[in-house]
Amino acid sequence: MVLMNLKNNYPWLFVSTHTSPTRGFGGPSVSFRSLISQISRRGKIYELITTYPYYKQNPGKIKNEYYYKTFIFHKIGFSIKALFSIICRYRNTKVVFINGLTTFINFNTIFLFSFSSNTKVIIFPRGGLEYGRTNSWNILKKFFFNFQLRLIKNINNSNRLMVVFATQSELSKSTLLSSNNNCILPNINSDLFIDKNINESRKFDLIYVGRFSPEKGIDRLENILKLINKNPVISICVVFDSISPIDFKILKSKYKSLNIHWHVGVANDEVHKMMRSSKYLFFPSYVENYGNVLVEAVSQGAIPIVYPDTHWRALLGKYAIDEITIFKMIEAGKVMWNKDLSINSRKFIFDNYVKNDSLNTIFNWIEK
Repeated sequence: MVLMNLKNNYPWLFVSTHTSPTRGFGGPSVSFRSLISQISRRGKIYELITTYPYYKQNPGKIKNEYYYKTFIFHKIGFSIKALFSIICRYRNTKVVFINGLTTFINFNTIFLFSFSSNTKVIIFPRGGLEYGRTNSWNILKKFFFNFQLRLIKNINNSNRLMVVFATQSELSKSTLLSSNNNCILPNINSDLFIDKNINESRKFDLIYVGRFSPEKGIDRLENILKLINKNPVISICVVFDSISPIDFKILKSKYKSLNIHWHVGVANDEVHKMMRSSKYLFFPSYVENYGNVLVEAVSQGAIPIVYPDTHWRALLGKYAIDEITIFKMIEAGKVMWNKDLSINSRKFIFDNYVKNDSLNTIFNWIEK
């Protein structure tokens, strides 16, 4: 694909608070890395500005990727050096991709490029434009969000904005902004589904992957661990993105008699290997914008266990099982993997949540 000279003369700028491998896994972090990889394979030169906490080793090993250390407010990527780096690139940036809203570097990048007259801005809101998003926020945080929303609308009014949603559901809920240009681009790279040979040798009965937080269904995880406690022959792999040392110690002590393999902060490729060795993914999350973990697990042959109060309830029956079904297996002391169910789930997820040609839509819009 040949792009206009104006867009070819300078690297495309990618800005994200966290970008894998600064975090082992997690929707926005991993999917932004996937996007960068796909665009890089098309021969486009890019630069990445991202952050990582001071207590971790600088993961930067790729040319034109710049990782800035944060000493406080790691979650929002508070780095003056990162901001200065973006400012230095302002004049020569014709295309900028911004992964998320409201964090320090994302907010300032939107602010900065709202003054540009010819830079095209591609924003991935990650649920940030959904109605009711700010209901529980304090007044100050609401003020900054509303100010940022005004900036985004100004960019949109100048026809320089493309908003990229992960799902149709996110698009339909994002009523805070009516953008002139938008598309749906799934979080997961379709390359994960290339290998058609599904591993049938699976040493873990269940795997849980996620943050140690209420919205990710930790209470439901503990419920199933309590049930397994009555039948410790069941093997389970628990992978946390992050967890405090105190919480981790309490959790391990509480369930020390179980056959649990604990992992914290594992690289995404390693998580995929664990998924490939697991019969079922326990997916108890209450709040998900997309559900990277579920899609990744299904790509590796694990069958999802979902709850009817999430948007994944459509899978129940033909493509997933529910809590009651897995509870019965645990009580019987034998968790059986169903190859046909795994294959059907994999095909359905790929066809409905992964297969997509919207990257071309983004390229074509940039060319205009």
